[in-house]
Amino acid sequence: MVVVAVCDESGTGATIGRMDRPNRLRIALVGFLTLGVMVGVVAAARHAKTNGTIDGPSPDAAFGMGPKGVGTPPVALPPECRPSQENPGTLRFELPADVLDLGSVKQGSVIERDVVVRNTGSGILCIPERPRTGCGCVQAEWVGEMRIPPTGSGIARLRVDTKGKEGHVDKDVTVVSNDPIRPQAVFRVKFEVKLGVLVAKSASVTAGSVVYFGRHAPGRPATAVVRLKTPREDAAWNVTAVEGTKTKFTFRTAPAEPNDTVFRHVDVTIEHPGSEQLDLNDETLKILTTHPDRPEILLHAQLLVSKKFYTSPPSVRFGFVGGSSNAVASPRMVTVFPGEEGTPFRVKKAVIEGRGFTVGLPTDHGNDGWQVEVRYDEQKRSKGPVEAKLIFHIDETAASSVSTPSTASTSTASTSTDTPAPGASILEVRLHAEVRD
Repeated sequence: MVVVAVCDESGTGATIGRMDRPNRLRIALVGFLTLGVMVGVVAAARHAKTNGTIDGPSPDAAFGMGPKGVGTPPVALPPECRPSQENPGTLRFELPADVLDLGSVKQGSVIERDVVVRNTGSGILCIPERPRTGCGCVQAEWVGEMRIPPTGSGIARLRVDTKGKEGHVDKDVTVVSNDPIRPQAVFRVKFEVKLGVLVAKSASVTAGSVVYFGRHAPGRPATAVVRLKTPREDAAWNVTAVEGTKTKFTFRTAPAEPNDTVFRHVDVTIEHPGSEQLDLNDETLKILTTHPDRPEILLHAQLLVSKKFYTSPPSVRFGFVGGSSNAVASPRMVTVFPGEEGTPFRVKKAVIEGRGFTVGLPTDHGNDGWQVEVRYDEQKRSKGPVEAKLIFHIDETAASSVSTPSTASTSTASTSTDTPAPGASILEVRLHAEVRD
């Protein structure tokens, strides 16, 4: 006989047999509730084992049985696609060790391969969606029936783009199915980009083969260095031209990395004459070579042209201030940068034109520009907008390390008509706040 022990309010042991009728009823009720929860858990586990679900978008969407889209709640698969332990569909890639090895390839080449996916089980193998890939350089689609009978097969068709890739590359491809053992089966695609002319990543060349000439003031020339390399066993070759769709570039070449025994390196220094157009100037850049495998290299050139001086942010909004809630606006930092990186300058003074705001002393932060702190003055005002201008007086002729800025001002006198001294500039930033009721 099993005796269930409980504790009474005094903390002493007691048995059910010694309890009064209400306490025995409470214990029986707790027991029935516990048994009901356990039965529910077991039933849910048996249902999951029988029906199964696949992570991600609803597999039924691929069979036209439910709403499509990410986040669709899991629903039961069609009867013939439910994972089965007795007659499972079993997924197998016809690849050695589940690896597709493309070997050594040329940069910029596009490679297409088919991977056979076979059902070696005794039940239907269902593929509810296209294969998943981890990056843009490997794309995949499903070819064939999405319900594969025993001994049947389908194809995962891959497209591998080696543009901008260099060296060893390893990527995973995932095929989702109703295989109860491997519902998300993975095979690897690997290759090495080492043949022909390679564009190496550098400070000037970013991902996606973009040659960035940096940020400059209008009309200022810019330089970028593109490093090319080829295997040492390749015959000698030269760069013959650098062409742009909008710009007339000039260039020069020089050998680099002489101690590399595997690759021959050449640095191509490209000169951009500059642009007067304020914005991101972009165009196609073409490098022509005498190498037989890659006589033409297509890249994307970018030059950011900004004003002689600019601020970040370009305008300042304080949002709602004052009112019955006495909302207090936090201070804002405004930074002045030169359009041409590395240009020495100093902010002589910063003043407010208008009412409602105060400004602190300009401080030099080196390569991070000159900064000032702007505050709303928290004065009582009627409902409506409060607007003013923050005026920077900039000295372009002296290095910032030589001089000390003058005292900050909260003057309400207009400074927008001040005539800058020779070698000086004036920069305006709009300030805005909104007074509540």
